[in-house]
Amino acid sequence: MTLDAAKAASVQDLLQTLKRHGFTVVQAHPRNRKAYGQFIPDQKQLIISPLTHQLGIARHVLLHEAVHAAQSCPNGTLRPLNLNRSTSPVVESRIRYLLNNHYDSRQQILEQEAFRLQSQPDAEALIIEALNDRCQVPGG
Repeated sequence: MTLDAAKAASVQDLLQTLKRHGFTVVQAHPRNRKAYGQFIPDQKQLIISPLTHQLGIARHVLLHEAVHAAQSCPNGTLRPLNLNRSTSPVVESRIRYLLNNHYDSRQQILEQEAFRLQSQPDAEALIIEALNDRCQVPGG
């Protein structure tokens, strides 16, 4: 993907790509009231808390849950995308803290990847590419 294509990708492009692949995005409180977002694989649903807009983190939460959507393709079982991207030491430190204090060890690889990808400047483009590579279009 070219740098221009990466810059051109937006949240709207990501939302359209998710929809094209059969995912829905809803604004509601996740089942876990401490979470800002949730992905439900068997329903292909991304839940984004309305609080994220007030907190200014809606984009990051959407990106995080969209990574999980891409990880769920092609069969609903979440598997790493294996997009080895690095982040700043400050972001890595925060990711380690979140993983160690809020996630079961079995989820950590998937969550680490989602946190790393959501922090990338070209996150929308990366996730769109992963969705297009891994996910089938319903009825297609």
